[in-house]
Amino acid sequence: MASIIPLRLAIAFYQAPIPQAILVLGSASERIEFAAQFWQSHSNLDIWVSDLKIYNPPDWDDKQG
Repeated sequence: MASIIPLRLAIAFYQAPIPQAILVLGSASERIEFAAQFWQSHSNLDIWVSDLKIYNPPDWDDKQG
């Protein structure tokens, strides 16, 4: 069983070597906040969010200083 995991990882890397986008399912502000923080270090990726109705973004200037 343990030998299957490296094989599956190799196949996945071959099929999609570089991520093109990230899909974030909405309805939880924690997921959306994580996506925003993730994007700050991976700004070359598109991030698609399925729902923004309940999200109030934090003030990033207050958290960075």
